[in-house]
Parts: sequence; C-alpha cells; structure tokens
Amino acid sequence: MRKKIITIAAIVIILAAAWIGWVLWQNRANSGTPGGSGSLPSVGTSTASGGSGAASSSPSSSLVMETPTSTALVIGTSQGSVSMNNFYKSADYITQDQQTVVIRGTDQYSIQYNAGDSSFSIGILSTPLEAARQAAEAELLSALGISKQDACKLTVYEGVPAYVSSQYVGRNFPLSFCGNATPL
Repeated sequence: MRKKIITIAAIVIILAAAWIGWVLWQNRANSGTPGGSGSLPSVGTSTASGGSGAASSSPSSSLVMETPTSTALVIGTSQGSVSMNNFYKSADYITQDQQTVVIRGTDQYSIQYNAGDSSFSIGILSTPLEAARQAAEAELLSALGISKQDACKLTVYEGVPAYVSSQYVGRNFPLSFCGNATPL
C-alpha cells in the first residue's frame, strides 16, 4: 500500500512538473510570435463507423466533462488532428471530474491523459529505465491505436520519479522514437 501511495504521489509530482514546464515553454515559444495562442484545441469525439466523421468538441472549460462513449477520439494538435481509440472505455482509472485518465498503470510505468491540456504523461517507475520506457511507449501506441508518427504529434511528457532514479528528477523526456528523443 505504501508503494502505491508513493507511486501516486510521484506521478502527481511528475504531472505538475511537466505542466509547469509546458506552460513555461509555451510562454517562451509564444513571446514575440504574432497570433500564437499557446493552447491546444480541445478534445473532440467521433464515431469510427458511419456518421459524417466530423469531430464535435466538448468545452475544455467545464469542470466536469461527460465521458466520451464513441469508439474513437480526435485530439487536435499544432501539427494536425490525431484520431485514436477511445481510451476512456478501457482505462484503469478515471478521476471523478474526468480530467485525469489513468490509461494504464503497472509496476513498470503509468500512462495518464490530462483532459485540461490534452496531454499524456508517462511515469517510468522501474529499472532498467530503458526497458520500462519501451514497454510504456509500446502500450501507449497500442492503447491509443496510433502510429509512432501520430504519437509524435501529441504532447507527451515522460519522467522518472526520484525513488526510481535521482539522476533524472525534474526532467521531461520526449518519446524515444520522435525526432527530439533523449536517451535515458
């Protein structure tokens, strides 16, 4: 039980650090850039079979959002929209306000979705770090049903809590297969 509490606390710390880093990065990237909004489009849902295929957006400002029931989700990014499996349906845990979705949590890693900014977080929770990272990234691709190329369009934060390795505390690692990858 103590390990579970420490793991959850570490994930919360990683998410907070990643969010702060993202906000600072967006502020720096958008200063002096005309027309830069600094925010990602909100999550939309669409059905995978039939229908017009158009995505309908739910307002990201509402405190409690309705759980998507369609078979697919569409997340808008600065590099275009990414269509994926509805991970809400197979999630390990969804917070009561439905703003955080634990897509998968194991002893090796935790994969979460933050509805507030349409970002994903991966906590690497065991050593060897690279093996846990590879397993987590493979699970992310599988759970979302997307390609590596589409995954690189998403905002994904990877981090390692202090209890796993103090060497990487506070650092954010991009996905290992994306162009800006950093080895662990």
